[in-house]
Amino acid sequence: MLQYIESIKKVDADSFTIDCLFHNEAIVRRIPVGKLINQYQGTPQIKELMQPQIFSQVSLDSYGTLVWSNGIDFCPDVLYELSEPVGEMSEG
Repeated sequence: MLQYIESIKKVDADSFTIDCLFHNEAIVRRIPVGKLINQYQGTPQIKELMQPQIFSQVSLDSYGTLVWSNGIDFCPDVLYELSEPVGEMSEG
């Protein structure tokens, strides 16, 4: 199933994790983006994400993808596979 992120709920620049709500789910999932940063840190733009002030500038594009101003983005399908549920979305 094609995944996309509906909203960012929490960004933790200390642990390099992002809690997101994926489309058609009522569960917030935690994405350990730090694993991808470590895997691809040889790329200068990805290495920049190791700086908490840059990491915390994450946003969503119109395709439901996490993006940063330096041009880095990660496939939502990959992020979903890495993620783990952390709790149900609260009403209101």
